[in-house]
Amino acid sequence: MTDAEVATLVANKNVRYHMVLNQKISSAQIKLLPKAKRVDIDDYFNKLDRNADYGGPELFTDKHKTFKSAAVGFGDYAAIGSAFTSGGGQPAAIAIHAER
Repeated sequence: MTDAEVATLVANKNVRYHMVLNQKISSAQIKLLPKAKRVDIDDYFNKLDRNADYGGPELFTDKHKTFKSAAVGFGDYAAIGSAFTSGGGQPAAIAIHAER
C-alpha cells in the first residue's frame, strides 16, 4: 500500500478504525493514521498445531497500560487461522481492547 492510498483511507469518513496488524506498514504510514482511529494488533499467541499441544495458560501483554499514547485500541492476542486440522486446530478469534 502506498502513502497516497493510506492518506485516501484516512480521509474517508466512513472508515471508523484503522487496524495495524503486526506493524505490517511502514512507520511513516503509521504516522499518517489518526490516533483516535488506530488499533494496533500484535499477535503474541503461541500457535501450535493441536489444542492438545497447549500445556498451560497463554499470557497477555501489559499494553493496556501504555496503548493510549499511540492508539485508541490494541489487540495482543490474535489466534488467526482458517485451515481445518483433524484432531483440533487453532481457534479463529481476535481480542481487541478499545476505549470509547
